[in-house]
Order: sequence, then C-alpha cells, then structure tokens
Amino acid sequence: MMVTPVEDGRTLEVVIGERLRLSRRAARRLLDARCVFVNDRRVWMARHRVDAGDRIEVHAAALPQAPVDVAPGRSPLRVLFEDARAIVVDKPAGLLSNGEDSAEEAMRMRRKDPAIRAAHRLDRDTTGCLLLARSDAVFDEAVEWFRAGRVRKIYEAIATGRVGRDLRGITRPIDGQTAVTRVTVLDANDEASHLRLAIETGRTHQIRRHLEGEGHPIAGDKTYGTSRRAGDRLRSIPRQMLHAAEIAFPAPGSGVVSVRAPLPADFRDALQRLRLR
Repeated sequence: MMVTPVEDGRTLEVVIGERLRLSRRAARRLLDARCVFVNDRRVWMARHRVDAGDRIEVHAAALPQAPVDVAPGRSPLRVLFEDARAIVVDKPAGLLSNGEDSAEEAMRMRRKDPAIRAAHRLDRDTTGCLLLARSDAVFDEAVEWFRAGRVRKIYEAIATGRVGRDLRGITRPIDGQTAVTRVTVLDANDEASHLRLAIETGRTHQIRRHLEGEGHPIAGDKTYGTSRRAGDRLRSIPRQMLHAAEIAFPAPGSGVVSVRAPLPADFRDALQRLRLR
C-alpha cells in the first residue's frame, strides 16, 4: 500500500488499522510480530510516522505460528535419543526450551517425571536438538560439559545474501566475552546462503548476532535481520531459519553420544524457494 498525502505524518499503527480495517490492538499485534515493512525495511514501532509516498507491506505469512500444543498425551516432541541419564528431543519452532508451556514441561508430563530439566536453551523459534537431563546430578554434570567445551553443537542456517566461502570463522566478542563460530558454506546465491555452523562458545544469540555483524543476518530473524533490504521470498519467511542439527555429549566411560535432528519442513521449503541445496 502507498501512503497518500492525506495520510502523511500519521502513525504506522493508524494507517495499517485504517487500511486493513483492523482495531488498534490488531494493528499493534502485526507490528509486534514484525510483519510490517516500510520502504523494504522492517518497522515495528507503532508510533513510527509515515510520509506520503512511503510503501507499506504487511507480510501475513510472517505471523508467528500458533502455540504448540503440549497437553499431556499430545506432546508434539519427537524423541531422538533416550537413555537412563538423558533425553534429546527435536524441538519445534514456537516452543520454549524450559519453563511454563515448554519442551521441558512437555517431557515431564509425558514421562511423569518432574526431575527432567533442559540442560541448555534454544530460542523459541530455533528448531532441533535439545538435551534434557533426567536427574539433578546429570543436569549438574551437563552444565560442566558445556562449561568445559565437551558438548559439540552443529547448526544449519539460511543467511541473507551471498556468504563468501572465505568466511570460515567469526570471532567477534559478544557482550565483552569471547565468542567463536565456525562457518561452512554449503550453498549460496545472491539472495541467500545455506550454512553449517559450529559454535565453540555459547553466548546469547551468538550465531544470530555473529551473522548479523557480518552483514548476513539469518533469514526470517525479526530481531537481528531488520537492517538489510530483502526480496519478497526472504520477507515472507515465517521464522528465523536456524536449526540445531546435531549435538554430541559425553557418554558413560570414554564414549560420546551423537544425535542428529532432520531439517524441519519449513526449513526445507525455504531452501527450495530460495534455490539452495
């Protein structure tokens, strides 16, 4: 939609509400979900004032997914690995790792075991391998594994733009702390790149912030992917395309447990639409 001279100076919330015949609350939900673009840039401030001639786009496909049902007996979580000490589940998008209405809570209900605890966290919209400890003792042990770098975590991501194959590592500190991300380009074109990423540290939003710092934010990232102009295919991606593809952690004795989660359907669909392998 194009802003008319009559709408010049009005707030984005008002213009969206009037044009789409929405209540203020509904218009604000679209903005909060970061589904609105002004002149190809994502804008989420309700009081952002528009100028005549501005182009506003609302991508309903980018609305958050419906909450994942975690009611007892209907948990959507797929168990990838389980033994007496730990469980690895394939966490879907839209589900927290721990706390209320989370993967942790769903597995507690499914196994009828309140001792189950998430040993680390994945962002709500990040999918893939999530390690759950089955006792306090194993949880404490797992915390030490992570601190000592004994857990290997491999991710796959779709980043915006063409990532050069010479980018093999990102070592930019995060919040004053050392942060190391190893990068392998699996496929790339001018619109987007399919990446394999290994993190040697576990800083908050490390991969998302590292890639944004390189000018290649993750496709669909509504927090760190707001500054880059993107085409319709990228803007319509419903969530950040980040997947915890593999986790490996110590087994009893001297062994290692390695678990892999297949790419989810929306990730595979995004690869296909962006002509990536």
